[in-house]
Amino acid sequence: MSVDVSATDVYTDFSGFAALKAQAREHSPEAIKQVAKQFEGLMLQMMLKSMRDANLGDGLFDSDQVQASQDMYDKQLAISLAARGDLGLAQAIVRQLSGDTGIPETSGKSISGDSPVASIPFHNSDIDTDTVAMPAPVAAHDEHDSPESFVRAVWDSATRAAQKLGTDTEVLVAQAALETGWGESIKHSHAGNNSHNLFSIKADQRWSGPTVRINTLEFEDGIAVQKQADFRAYASYDEAFDDYVHFIQGGERYGNAVAQAAAPAAYVDALQDAGYATDPAYASKILRVMNGDTLKNALDSLNKEVS
Repeated sequence: MSVDVSATDVYTDFSGFAALKAQAREHSPEAIKQVAKQFEGLMLQMMLKSMRDANLGDGLFDSDQVQASQDMYDKQLAISLAARGDLGLAQAIVRQLSGDTGIPETSGKSISGDSPVASIPFHNSDIDTDTVAMPAPVAAHDEHDSPESFVRAVWDSATRAAQKLGTDTEVLVAQAALETGWGESIKHSHAGNNSHNLFSIKADQRWSGPTVRINTLEFEDGIAVQKQADFRAYASYDEAFDDYVHFIQGGERYGNAVAQAAAPAAYVDALQDAGYATDPAYASKILRVMNGDTLKNALDSLNKEVS
């Protein structure tokens, strides 16, 4: 049985989703686009539902009939917004499902607990205020098609930064890997220029250098709001790590982390305690990446290249 992938109701009709997913597995371009739109529509529905649930409640228009109408309206709104493609999520999913990410199937990427790709952390206002960055156009040639290429690109810069902080290179590489998904989610401008921002540091009044503006979903009082945010942009990874060191050492906020930098576990715990990220598992995620097989295998590969 074939599924009409152009049918609007398939975006939110779970009865058609299984068949549509099967077509996507066959790499049908149109089916993949519709799967991506459906995922984006579902995400928007959940966001709108959270916004409705956050209202004061028990008001004049809180009858079952009104709520049912609002639910239907929200679903249609989600479909319409997903069809427009303004958020960019569907396009990112299409690239992933179409194999256009530049990652070969045999790249050896871990899908276990030490892979940071599925657990992007939330940050404080100095870094990335409870923000989910929406996908921006990426450069024509993906620099990092594997964890090995990412580690190779940042290792020397991370080593110099680690020496300044008095910590291990591995912990900084692990933090950068967690923040960027092994380099896959580094913020780019809409022209595709790499910001080299490995630590999601925002461009506030203290920053006078170049910036990159990114579409984001920011959570205000538990409600997701689409905004644009400016992030610091660097000419190289050397600059990114130098600025990270200055950011950590530049004030009292992370003084405890600096004092414990010689012990990686204590260092990342102190970063979390100081509010570097609101994710309560932020420190443990960094340590899981640092001690995981993905980083170990990448370093083994680099050591073989040197020898």
